Amino acid sequence: MGGGEGHPIWTMYSASTELSDACVRLRDGRYASLAEREDLFERATELSLQESVRVWTTAGSSTFVISKRVTGMVYDLAGGPWGRLATRTARFSTPGGRLIVGLRVPFISPWNPWQGFGWLHDAVQSYAFTDPAVWPHPHTGLYMPIRATFSVDAPGPTASIPVPSDALKWNPATFGFQPILPGTTSRSEVTYAFTFGKWHDGSDFTMDDVLYELALAYRRANASGDVHQVDRDAAATSTALLANALRGFRVLDGTHLQVWYDYWHIDSSMVASLINPAFPATPWTASELALSTVLDDTCRISEVTAANDGKEALDLTRGRCFDAPTEGSAAWSALWNFRNATGHYFASNGPFVLSSINLVAVQATMAVDPNYPIPADAYDAYLVPRVPEITLGPTPLVIIGLNASFSLTSRLQGAAYDDIDSSFLVVSPSTGAVVIQGKAVRDVAGSYEIKLTGSQTALLDEGAYELRSITVGREAAIPVIVSQPFIAISDAGMILDQLRGEINRLQQSFNSQLLEQQNLTKATQAQLAGLQTLMIASLALSAVTLSVAVVALAISLRGSRQDAQEPRSG
Repeated sequence: MGGGEGHPIWTMYSASTELSDACVRLRDGRYASLAEREDLFERATELSLQESVRVWTTAGSSTFVISKRVTGMVYDLAGGPWGRLATRTARFSTPGGRLIVGLRVPFISPWNPWQGFGWLHDAVQSYAFTDPAVWPHPHTGLYMPIRATFSVDAPGPTASIPVPSDALKWNPATFGFQPILPGTTSRSEVTYAFTFGKWHDGSDFTMDDVLYELALAYRRANASGDVHQVDRDAAATSTALLANALRGFRVLDGTHLQVWYDYWHIDSSMVASLINPAFPATPWTASELALSTVLDDTCRISEVTAANDGKEALDLTRGRCFDAPTEGSAAWSALWNFRNATGHYFASNGPFVLSSINLVAVQATMAVDPNYPIPADAYDAYLVPRVPEITLGPTPLVIIGLNASFSLTSRLQGAAYDDIDSSFLVVSPSTGAVVIQGKAVRDVAGSYEIKLTGSQTALLDEGAYELRSITVGREAAIPVIVSQPFIAISDAGMILDQLRGEINRLQQSFNSQLLEQQNLTKATQAQLAGLQTLMIASLALSAVTLSVAVVALAISLRGSRQDAQEPRSG
């Protein structure tokens, strides 16, 4: 599409008509369905590979060293501590202290709010002292509030939402806002609730700053804009999209803004993200001072046009693009006092104030902003990514042509977890081909069933297969992939015969054991009978013996008495 970042060579590139059309349609949401959007991505990828200057062939992971003193930090699942929330959520076991963040190569790109921070190690620093309206969630990638909550009405790609007649839009001819034309329609409507507060220079951050930045977006992106005419690369793609898609807006009160976009996306939070270029990172005083150096042909917003035109790239923290403010209002005085205290003009709105920049030591120093309106624990719910634990049950017998079922269990921190989307693939290990695919069906809390119908298993040949479950939690977009091998067998009758044979074998074994037990029981009963006879005989003999003893005792006693009664001789 032309343009770009990093080197003037990008301005010499012109994409093919088909590639440019596909990219513009994707950028502006010009498609009628998800399927059409996927086709555009597929074709654009094919065309861009044919013309690509850089082709990425490998992907790797990075290792980050973090002090043990840091007891908690919200990290990005893709970028680790390079995410926006990392520095603002890092904490020590005891509150307070100094956090030192090491970066590989900082201060490469210019630091300005519009086309600056193009280098990662510069952008990471800007995350600490600047705030957007919304930003991608660190674990899902969906846009979440930072300084603006939002509600979105985007019913479909071909929807027609009437825009109220009192809505306003930018007029490039008059350089001001004016009522929209009657009959204006849009494809989406978003209402924002902003959190303002104070700028780092102490001045008030209000809705007027948003309206100023919205006007500036048109001045940078519109061909007739005063800034665009000096620097045609003054607007990033997101700003051009906002200027093209916005159909009207109206201020509801001091913190609420209603906006209509001719834009639709399958993810409604993406629609809400269009407001970011109109949410300022500097007060209007700093912006006007910066733009004055562009309009007088001294500097350029884009480093690409700066290199092409032999000018200096605009940087609010260093360089020759700034002079002292010339007006004496309170707002200008606040900016000038901030400049005297910090040595730069980048008064912003984030949780940290950019206190100083030392180019010799290659170091930026930041301090906590005591006036920051968002609580320090606002993102503590994201300290531990909520990634589910997925397990598959025992491998079932899969018979070709018959239904089969696999069990799946989802847990989070030991409890049943259902905030997931789970799909499955049946893959042939020999060819890698996907034979069957579908969705897991919830049974009860935390328990799911992967069902294969008879018509699906009929697609299998005899042999080994692999079941792969792919589960993504809605609170953390890390796919959990669990695999289970299984064997598909074609002859159901053979299996039934085998089962019947096994049943017969078990029955015979049981009968044999039963017969043996019965024989053992008979022998035992015979032994018991013998013992009983012996016992009776013994008891009888004992009784006879006892009788004899009694008789003998009686005779003995009788004899003793007779002897005692007869007279003794001599």
